[in-house]
Amino acid sequence: MTSRARRWGVLVGALLLGVVGRGMGQTALPVAQPASRPVAVVYGTEISLAQVEAVQKAIHGLAPLHLPEAQRRQQLFDALSILIDGVLMHQFLDKEVGKIEPAAVEKCLQEMDVELRKQSKNLDEFCHDTKQTREQLRGNVTDLLRWGRYAERFATDTAVEKYYLEYRDYFEEAVVRARHIVLRVPNNASPAEKAQARGKLEGLRRELQAGKLDFAEAAKAYSQDLRGQQGGDLEFFPRKPSTFDEGFTRAAFALQKGQISAVVETEYGYHLIKVTDRKPGKPFDYAANKERVKELLVEDLRERVLAQQRKAIPEKGLQINLP
Repeated sequence: MTSRARRWGVLVGALLLGVVGRGMGQTALPVAQPASRPVAVVYGTEISLAQVEAVQKAIHGLAPLHLPEAQRRQQLFDALSILIDGVLMHQFLDKEVGKIEPAAVEKCLQEMDVELRKQSKNLDEFCHDTKQTREQLRGNVTDLLRWGRYAERFATDTAVEKYYLEYRDYFEEAVVRARHIVLRVPNNASPAEKAQARGKLEGLRRELQAGKLDFAEAAKAYSQDLRGQQGGDLEFFPRKPSTFDEGFTRAAFALQKGQISAVVETEYGYHLIKVTDRKPGKPFDYAANKERVKELLVEDLRERVLAQQRKAIPEKGLQINLP
């Protein structure tokens, strides 16, 4: 895929899902009617049920007539999360980037029009299909361009190469299999409680290293998660994306087969990890795939920015009232 085609795909995907939504009256999705009660308010920006349902439809298509209630609510929550992220990102870009030259926005819209006409469509039809006005589309394109400018500050050649080396196992498609023992520690745990959990795992590690305990049996006896009864077996998993915490995955891939980690702290608690198997990957041509590495670095950067913005929301900065 060419660089231009890839950019086009990313742009259309973002606009279709409304991930750069600009809030009440400016988002790419339907605006709540005056009598409608918002299902969320983010720093004063209202998000309507109509907006949420539009994103839900974009992701999942038309819902079955008898969709289970739990599944329906999960879909709505996922869609609402996308819209909340859009508001947070817009406000972040206001602060970090500021305005974009109108000529740059117009150029991007012209490129969109050229690509759409190759599919026998035009910008008006695109706006109709994505339920937005030309002005709303212009606002969304502006945010995409602003994000691109922000990301370029960090996606230098040096940073891209460093990212590749850090995640080389991922790009080469290597995987590891591991067992773990986890002791859950609440977020509000005292320093003494945390020290006690860490100390217990350090003691277990010494016994495991000395051969006095079998790791699988220790997991069955001490691990505080459902996998403990399977000896803590996590089966094979990649470097990223992974269902596990980044610190956990990084620690696992740093081990050779048979090695046991030091105590690893994650948001879920404290862990011991033992790698039981490794499958090497295949050669990856960095020079030929540098653009792909850069795209993944930028995706990770966006997730980190949003995570920071979500964490910084004050108690009264976000109100949610999903039906």
